[in-house]
Amino acid sequence: MEVYLPQNLMIGKDAENALKDDSEFIRFSWESLRDIIENNELQKLMRLPSDLRQYLLWKSSVVETYGSVVNYVIKMKLQWTSEDLEEAKSYTQILSNRDLYKILLNDFPYGLEKGIIHVVVWSKIRIPDHKLDSANGMSRETVTDEARALIEDFLEANFVKQLGMSREDILWFKNWAVLMSIRDIDHFHVLLRRPRINEQLLDLLKDDTNVIDKLKKFTRD
Repeated sequence: MEVYLPQNLMIGKDAENALKDDSEFIRFSWESLRDIIENNELQKLMRLPSDLRQYLLWKSSVVETYGSVVNYVIKMKLQWTSEDLEEAKSYTQILSNRDLYKILLNDFPYGLEKGIIHVVVWSKIRIPDHKLDSANGMSRETVTDEARALIEDFLEANFVKQLGMSREDILWFKNWAVLMSIRDIDHFHVLLRRPRINEQLLDLLKDDTNVIDKLKKFTRD
């Protein structure tokens, strides 16, 4: 398989993975995702090779048009302003009302088994974390206990109660800084195992666009 990508895009583990065929990739099962998150081995998460190639080309185009991916996400995806992010607020206010966050589908999710939906919760307020240690030369962080409790309450209210999901069918993680493609806007990832595609889910994702079409990527072969 011949793959043509600009050399400036071929960095780190993406360089090797982008050149593979999808048939060589083993999709992440729910069990493997749970183990990776519980053990804080987030460096193992990767996109499907074909999705990675699309992402790298998209990223190159966005940088050329908007100057950076951050500029694009703030202006086009979140429709916030830089002033929104600069306003100082206590971390205790994170996720406290819908004006302070948005829940969007991940346009370029990791290589997940079908039926697992990947959303991103974007926050105007910084989510505090602290350094744990290093793994393979990369600094690892985890959110503070206080922030973790606030996120757990958020998941309970919005995914367990609103969507009627079991807590066992919900995973979440916040990437280490070194793994983040967008560091200037705090966010964490939520994985949902086989949620019902209903009005409640669509309402939760109402800040996104073309939600029905995007959901098909997660639920169909």
